[in-house]
Amino acid sequence: MVTGYHFALSGADVTFFVRANRVSEMARKPKRLYCYDDHETKIFDQYQTVCSTDEVAAQRFDYVLTTLDGFAMHSDEGMELLRNLGNAIRPSEAVLVCLGVAHGIEDFIAHHTSIPSERCLFGSFSFLSHNIPLPDQRFHPDIDQEALSNCVFAYVHLGQSNAGLTLTRTNRKLGQELAKAFDRSGVSTFSVVPNLSVMDFLSCFPFPGLIAFVIEGWPEPEVMYKTENWELASKATLEILALPQYGYLGKLLAVLGGPLKFLTRVWRGTSKAALPLDYHAFNKFHHGGKVLAQDMEIVRDILHREEGRGRELPNLGRLLKRLDESEVQPTDHMAP
Repeated sequence: MVTGYHFALSGADVTFFVRANRVSEMARKPKRLYCYDDHETKIFDQYQTVCSTDEVAAQRFDYVLTTLDGFAMHSDEGMELLRNLGNAIRPSEAVLVCLGVAHGIEDFIAHHTSIPSERCLFGSFSFLSHNIPLPDQRFHPDIDQEALSNCVFAYVHLGQSNAGLTLTRTNRKLGQELAKAFDRSGVSTFSVVPNLSVMDFLSCFPFPGLIAFVIEGWPEPEVMYKTENWELASKATLEILALPQYGYLGKLLAVLGGPLKFLTRVWRGTSKAALPLDYHAFNKFHHGGKVLAQDMEIVRDILHREEGRGRELPNLGRLLKRLDESEVQPTDHMAP
């Protein structure tokens, strides 16, 4: 929703592809979005909605953005959606923009959509957003709580950056054209990472910390940082950083990360950058329930994939064993 709003500010015609049961809800306009950056309510009503790939095929699109995460795209429903979407846009010149991070995503998307690689871009969201209300949210004094309560979504760009989307340099010319169009919003921009390996790294390293929070039951961060499970998650993170695919920088961070308390520094830094959003409440809702199954699958996949390559990740293995012993299930932390 937020990215659609920013594209609309850029002058683009925006169409959302949703499930049939969401059409009536999407028809209720305008959508009010609360921006934590300036504490203003943004009004968004310049969009259309479709609910079938036949409707997608009947229209002309310059760009089609997918937001399936790795867990969703590997489900039967996700793979069918990608096949049908590929059939709908393949005869056109539309560029497919995959805003979801998963190991091997480039080959996976090519296989299931049959869209030529030269028409694909890969990236992720660079801001944080959530439905309103956000359970257990602590309200920063700068937040206009009345305005927030009258909105359907809230969002924040991290720190001093106004990057809303991140792209890899895959198909650089196409990426530059999309970035130029998006930048016309005047409020949100693109950031760029060199390749999918970097994107994969950025998507992997937070998960041991999130799993540790799940095991501990989501205590306050400063309490969490002193726990044995956080120390184990920190060591597991350094094991991931040291993997060959993350190159010299990963190995350097793995060596220096222990003395520098890398994971704790990242967590504290992101919490500060996310202000005035309550980053802990955001993570507790999303990673403690909404996408917990995905998080667990990602961590298990990292372990099994690397063990299959003959690489040992003992600390990550111990962390997963503790998760299994905790008997936490994805539904345990689901918010109403």
